[in-house]
Amino acid sequence: ERHLAAARLPEITRDCPSQAVRMERHLAAAALVEAGHDVLLTDATAVFLKDFLPRLVGAPAELDVLLQRDDWPRTGLGTAVNAGFVFLRGSAGAGRSQLVLRLVDDAVRRGLIEFYLRWNNIPDQYGYSHEIAHTALDVGGGTSELANETTVGSLRPKRCAEGRGRCLRVGLLPHAEFPRHGDWRALAPTALVYHLTNNNADGCPLARRRAAAPEPAPQPPAPQPCVYGARPFRGYRQRLDRYDEVDFEEMRETLRSVGAWIAEAEDGGGGASAVGGAEEQPNSLRCSGRSCRGPDGVDLP
Repeated sequence: ERHLAAARLPEITRDCPSQAVRMERHLAAAALVEAGHDVLLTDATAVFLKDFLPRLVGAPAELDVLLQRDDWPRTGLGTAVNAGFVFLRGSAGAGRSQLVLRLVDDAVRRGLIEFYLRWNNIPDQYGYSHEIAHTALDVGGGTSELANETTVGSLRPKRCAEGRGRCLRVGLLPHAEFPRHGDWRALAPTALVYHLTNNNADGCPLARRRAAAPEPAPQPPAPQPCVYGARPFRGYRQRLDRYDEVDFEEMRETLRSVGAWIAEAEDGGGGASAVGGAEEQPNSLRCSGRSCRGPDGVDLP
């Protein structure tokens, strides 16, 4: 309770309780950091496919924060960061953990300001992305969402230099291992986590398909091309109750299509039914190397 009180939600959240709920997860993570723990905070839609913890824990000891790349909001850094996959290091001592706590607090405050300015339902992503945009990368030339290395830099080096203190060190994870966008057929061999989304509001054939359904009708032009294995963008929804009412079935169907849905709640007899591997999932997109086979058994390019 002492740590939670020290990282309490800013007073401005009184006017937007739904978004306060979204931000509270970050402050809970900050409380654990303050208590000296390393914390991995992820969305429930981030499915762990392989053991990636050695990649995080084994990252250079100088790194205080590791983040997944994303495409929005655009900043001068060349990539945004996803607030639903964040690794915060709290075990390196009080001095360094205070830098992490300051980042989380700044991200929460900035995100809620952006919420009022834009009425967008991802204020934490806006907050983190705009704060991380102040990172000076160790290697010149910038970076991008699709970069396939851990890009390292220092957050607000001028401020640190003026205060003669240590800067918070940031690492941006490689896209191929921690992708947020792309075609799953190309990403499946290297991805350690499934955490895809797509800005195509009309949906993609694979994400929208139904078992034994006919080929979907041609879709109207969309902001982005359809990609395999990505769920449609949910829109700028403010009512958080709609996630349970609408999104869960759509997300479950998408995860089944890529072989990442690992268990059913009940089988026909009322017991748990494990699904596991792709061979037990007849409606899955099955990938091996760089080739994939769709639910209908047709090889995909």
